[in-house]
Amino acid sequence: MKLLPLLALAGCSAAPLAVLAADRPENALQQELRNCIAITTADARLACYDAVAQRHASPEKAARRAKEDFGLPAASRVAEQAVETLQAKVAGIGRSAAARPTVALDNGQVWEVDASESPVELGQTVSIKRGAMSSYLLTTPRKRSYHARRIR
Repeated sequence: MKLLPLLALAGCSAAPLAVLAADRPENALQQELRNCIAITTADARLACYDAVAQRHASPEKAARRAKEDFGLPAASRVAEQAVETLQAKVAGIGRSAAARPTVALDNGQVWEVDASESPVELGQTVSIKRGAMSSYLLTTPRKRSYHARRIR
């Protein structure tokens, strides 16, 4: 495997990254590792290796992380989004600081809804999907859609 000489140059152990290389196209992973090797500062180089390892993590873990990050601003996201729609049960209803209704979901997310009154009731299943220009739409069981913004 050609990965070992690259890791030796970088001064790190081959064991953790060799496992990642087993099921990935060799040239793509090698190129990413070469890019990390070229970084001169230790902290930035380590961050690069961490990013490579995270990108090549198991698909199940990436899908779970994508669901957890759904609706967060780009700066807060850890993984690239693959989720386009999310369905969850309403676990709580409240009001935001802006006096707009909030909907707490059973997955721990809290969304602020652009409406005067709460459009849903406890226990109902709602759907949240991506809208145009980084917006999100919360759809109720009655098929009414409201603009929503994730606040937690």
